[in-house]
Amino acid sequence: MKIDPERNVTITLPIWMMDKLIKMKPTLAMFQDDEDVQVVLDIIDAMHAGALEYIRQEDGEVLDYLSDIDDEEGYILPPEKSKPDDDDGEDGK
Repeated sequence: MKIDPERNVTITLPIWMMDKLIKMKPTLAMFQDDEDVQVVLDIIDAMHAGALEYIRQEDGEVLDYLSDIDDEEGYILPPEKSKPDDDDGEDGK
């Protein structure tokens, strides 16, 4: 089966695995003159950056979700529905 080498894939790894890869970079860097090792170092950097961005986005979504909690009742507020603009007058013109 041929797969497009430019195709993006999503990989799920525990963060401890990313930490292990990051900790291996100094060892791999001793061989960075080898082109393949440099590619592996670049891949580790890209995976780490992607993992951190994913965590930032996920944490942001959780914080947004938690910020919608009604302080007095403790319930999550329903999302507001978009309202039509009343600025255009009664005819909508």
